[in-house]
Amino acid sequence: MDLENWREGIDVCITNVEQLYEDGILLLENGSYGHACFSFITALEEMAVAFFIIGNFNEPKPKKLKNLLKHSKKLMVSNLLRYVYDFPEGINSPNFFRTLFNEAKKSTKGEKNKKTIEKLVKDVQEQENIWYLRNRGIYVNLNRSKTKFTHPQQINKGYALALKKKLRFIKLNLKIQRDLHFKFEKELLDKQDGLKILKALAQIEGYDVLFNPASIEKVEKSNLISPEFKDFLISIFMGNEPKEYKPLNIDFSGYPKEEIIEKEISIMFYEFFRIFTENLKSLIFNEEAENIKDFAVERLKHYEPEFGEFLVVILDMMKKIVEDKFTFDNFIEFMNSFDIDRLDNSLSG
Repeated sequence: MDLENWREGIDVCITNVEQLYEDGILLLENGSYGHACFSFITALEEMAVAFFIIGNFNEPKPKKLKNLLKHSKKLMVSNLLRYVYDFPEGINSPNFFRTLFNEAKKSTKGEKNKKTIEKLVKDVQEQENIWYLRNRGIYVNLNRSKTKFTHPQQINKGYALALKKKLRFIKLNLKIQRDLHFKFEKELLDKQDGLKILKALAQIEGYDVLFNPASIEKVEKSNLISPEFKDFLISIFMGNEPKEYKPLNIDFSGYPKEEIIEKEISIMFYEFFRIFTENLKSLIFNEEAENIKDFAVERLKHYEPEFGEFLVVILDMMKKIVEDKFTFDNFIEFMNSFDIDRLDNSLSG
C-alpha cells in the first residue's frame, strides 16, 4: 500500500466514527439504549484503527493492521485509549501510567515486554466490561444460569450517556491528532518527550495513592512531594488543623473552619498542578513544541470553542508557574471564576 492511500484510511475511519456516533445519538433519543451502546462501542473500535494508522503515519503496515481488525483486538486497543483519554476520571487500575512509563523506558533501551502491556490492557478490559456491554447491546442471549433471556432493552440510559460523553472526547482528540500529523508530517514527540509526559501522568496517579485511603505512611515514603508539603498533609490526616503553610506564605489564623478547609484543598490542588508542570518544563519552553501546541489549540478552538479557551488558560497558567509569575492567589482566583460543570456539559453534548 502506498503512503497516500495508507494515510487516507484515517479520514475514512473518522467518517465512519462520526456516522456511528450520530446513529448512536438517534438511538439514544429514541430510547433504544442497548443499540445506542453498541453503536458507540463500534465507533470506539473504529478509532483504534485510525490511531494505529496515525501511530505509523510515515510507514504503512497493512499486514499488522489486518491483524488488528479482529473485533476483540480493536476493542482492547480502543478501550485502552479510552482509559488514557478519560484520565483522571474513572481511573481505578493501580499504577496504570507507572506501568506504561516503565515499559516505555525499557523500549527506549531496546527492551520489550509485551506481556506486561497485554496484562494491563486485559485488566482494563475486565474492569470496564465493554466486551460484555457490546454483545449485550445488540444480541438476545441466555443468562448464566440459563433461566431467562437477556436482551438490549435491559441496558439503561446511564450506560449509553457515559459512552456518548467519552466517545465525543476521544473523537475530538483523534481529529486533532489527525490534523497535527497532516500539518507537520512527522512524529510529534520524540521518545524522551513522550517519557516526560508519561512520568508526569504517573506522578498524578501516585498522588491518588496517598489519599485513597489517606495514608500517613505512604505520604512519608513518597518521593513526589516536598518535606513541607508532607508535614502539611500529615497534619491534616492526623486531624490537626495546620496553623500555616510557609512555602506559600499562608497563615490560617483568624479564618473560620470552612474557609480553612477550602484553603487546604486549594493548596493540595495547587501543589499537585505545580509539580506536574515542573516535570514538563522542557516541553513548555521548547520552540518546536510551542508551534505544535499553538496549532493544536487552534484546532481545538475550531472543534470545541469553549474547551479550547479553557486549554489556553491552563497552558498560560503552566507557563507562568514555571516562570514564577503565577501565585497561589492567582490560582484561587482562577478556581473561583471557572465553571467546570459548564465545560463538562459542553463536552457531554
